[in-house]
Amino acid sequence: MPQDTPNTTDVPPVRPLTLAEVETLVAEEETVECGANCEQPLDDCDCCAECSQTADDCDCTSCEQCGDRIREGNGYCCQHYCSSRCADRDDHRHYDCGCIGDCDTGSCEDCNRCSNCVSLSCQDCNRCENCCDCEQENDGPIESYSSKNYPQANPINPPYTPFLYLGVELEVECSRDDVRGEVAQQIYDRHNDTLLLKEDGSLQNGFELVTGKLSLEKHQAYWPQIAKDTIAAGARSWKHKSTGLHVHLSRNWFSPLTIGKLTVFINSPATRSQIVKLAGRECPSYAALNAKKLTCHYSDCRYEAVNLSNPKTIEIRIFKGTLNATHILANIEFCHAAAYWCAQVSMSDIESWASFFSYVKKQGKQYKHLMQFFGAQSTTTEGEN
Repeated sequence: MPQDTPNTTDVPPVRPLTLAEVETLVAEEETVECGANCEQPLDDCDCCAECSQTADDCDCTSCEQCGDRIREGNGYCCQHYCSSRCADRDDHRHYDCGCIGDCDTGSCEDCNRCSNCVSLSCQDCNRCENCCDCEQENDGPIESYSSKNYPQANPINPPYTPFLYLGVELEVECSRDDVRGEVAQQIYDRHNDTLLLKEDGSLQNGFELVTGKLSLEKHQAYWPQIAKDTIAAGARSWKHKSTGLHVHLSRNWFSPLTIGKLTVFINSPATRSQIVKLAGRECPSYAALNAKKLTCHYSDCRYEAVNLSNPKTIEIRIFKGTLNATHILANIEFCHAAAYWCAQVSMSDIESWASFFSYVKKQGKQYKHLMQFFGAQSTTTEGEN
């Protein structure tokens, strides 16, 4: 039986659109209405990459050097400096702060940043600490921000795979009177098999203490002595607004659902008071807490409480820097416990702090520092360094 065929005698031939016509059609499309907590991939909507607001609501501006979105009041001398986003990335080294003509504090001969933006520490060449070749010999064991010379993983041969390793980045500052290279050398001499010391563009006269991939038990064994020796060397963390503590967890240990649960739990308004209490701060610029969905497995923005932009790790960025060993280990234990709890908790309890802490207490001494922190926490910061 012959099939019916459409009558095409009255249909005019279709002319391919020109490039200009295609661009016009794209430009005329309506902006995606995402709202304040945009969950869509940033390349699929017009929400600001810095604050996730729509174009009508966003108060951010664009960096004149690289085009990245930046917020006002980000802690630098003027909004033309590209925030720490640029300082952290090798391909965005833009330092012209825009205030050279308005201030008489001097500026670096190489990058033009003024002394409001960076320490002009070298008296010989009038360059800042990031550009000065003279100062580099005094930086001792401090390596560049991009260094990957991490200490060896421990355990090397984990008892099962995938294994939940944890890596820590702790930012510390030295006093203005200290040569940071000398401070770093004292720490390195005691812990060179455990720590990598790295530059960090957000610090004034400091550096990062970075561990390799370690088990929870190894962190518990190492950090009391590391903290003690770092304090003895002259570094501090808690009293400085510029410092933070970040914990990386092996991404291949997580299922997509567990990642979604973790982001919901840490960002939930229901757990906010306890999260902030442990973290020691709220930091919208570097570790924004925004309500999330279970479908959130990846994000292009690293400046969130749970940074999902790394291909190999999940980074929890909420913590204020400290050299109190009990607080350091409470933070690390929280990350470990949250991962395991999220892997087994039901959807109905994912925003329950009571459910989470009940799990923590059932594990006994495994999370003793976390239990100690909440059992003896007061409003004082005594013991923090």
